[in-house]
Amino acid sequence: MKITDSEKLILNKALQNERKSYSLFLTASIMAIFSVFISKHNRPSLYDNFGFIMPFLVLFSLFLVLFYWEQNKAINKIKNDLTAETKISSHFKIIDKDTNMKNECFIVIDIPIQKLKKHKIDKSDFSKLKIGDSILFEYFPHSEIFIRIDVKSIL
Repeated sequence: MKITDSEKLILNKALQNERKSYSLFLTASIMAIFSVFISKHNRPSLYDNFGFIMPFLVLFSLFLVLFYWEQNKAINKIKNDLTAETKISSHFKIIDKDTNMKNECFIVIDIPIQKLKKHKIDKSDFSKLKIGDSILFEYFPHSEIFIRIDVKSIL
C-alpha cells in the first residue's frame, strides 16, 4: 500500500532520531579513553605498556567503524522505505494478552518480525480483543517500523 503524508513524517522522525544517535558514539569514545588507563590488580594498563596514543587510536577507530556501519545500515533501511513509499498492511492473529504491574495492556501478535510482536494498546481496546482475533497491523517493510494497529477491523 502507498504511505500517507503522516506516515512519511513518522519515517522522517525516525531518520532524524537515527542521525541524532551520535551520543552513542561519544559514550563509546569516552569508554575507549578510560579503558586505556584502567589496570587490573598487578597487570599494567594499556597506557603503561603502550602509552596513550596507540591504544586510543586503535579503540577509537574500532568504535568509529562499528558505529558508522550500524548507523548507515539503519539509515539506509529508513531511506529505502521513504523512496519506495510503501507499507505492509496485513491481518495477524493475537496469540497472547497481558497486563503489567503498571496496569498497562499489551497484546502479542503472530508476526514473523520479532521486534514487532508485542504492543501496548488502550484498556478499552484490550477488553474487546480475544486471543485468536485477527487485527489489521501496519508497518514499513525495510526498516520494520511500526505504524499502527487497527483494532476496529477485527476479523
